[in-house]
Amino acid sequence: MRLRVQFLSLLLAIAPSAGAVTLDFEGIGGSAFNAGESFIEDGLRVTSTGFFIIGTQNGGCSPVCGTNGTTTLDIPNNNVSAIFTPVVPGLTFDLLSLEAGEGIVNQIVGTVQLTGTLQGGGTVQTILTLDLVNDGPGGINDYQSFSTPATFVNLTRLEITGVNFANFGVDNLELGLNAVPEPSSFVLTVSAIAILGAFRRRRVQNKNRQPGGYSERDASAFGGSWWEDSVRTGSSGTQ
Repeated sequence: MRLRVQFLSLLLAIAPSAGAVTLDFEGIGGSAFNAGESFIEDGLRVTSTGFFIIGTQNGGCSPVCGTNGTTTLDIPNNNVSAIFTPVVPGLTFDLLSLEAGEGIVNQIVGTVQLTGTLQGGGTVQTILTLDLVNDGPGGINDYQSFSTPATFVNLTRLEITGVNFANFGVDNLELGLNAVPEPSSFVLTVSAIAILGAFRRRRVQNKNRQPGGYSERDASAFGGSWWEDSVRTGSSGTQ
């Protein structure tokens, strides 16, 4: 029983972490980013292909800019993208939902396009259709909420692009982070399983040989130091 508890504790220690995050850009307010520049928030790197602004639109924006009353990522130029990639290698993420709104009152609004790159290759894509309702700060919320298709899972990259003279902003991206075990953790897991199997086989052999079952003497003969060395080094061999 004690060995089983130790084994389960080992698995819990190396289990990959996962969770949900919301990218709201509140910690990046008042910043502008040119092509190739980026920032990091909640484990994701956000890179601009042209020019975008992180800020809270107010009455001084001319012409009047769309807003939801909080800090948003605004892309004022045509064919410019915001690219989201995990900072940690091997991490993937799901895009669950987001908010998007028109950038400027009476501005022609084109298409807001989401393109996700899947782990293992391939892409998924969807289009956001905005309602063209935009009265600037102080009125109604100019942003709409969008749920994404179920195919936007296990992404290694997300690109949000404005095309056809699009001028828009995004906010509150709801993401699910999916951690992938590191190779060393995987080796350790396999080694632990092999070690547990070896102990179980040894115990069965001892029970068949002795009426008294498994003994302290059998445990020492099996090599207590081997177990410690194997767990520490990730080896599943025997001495």
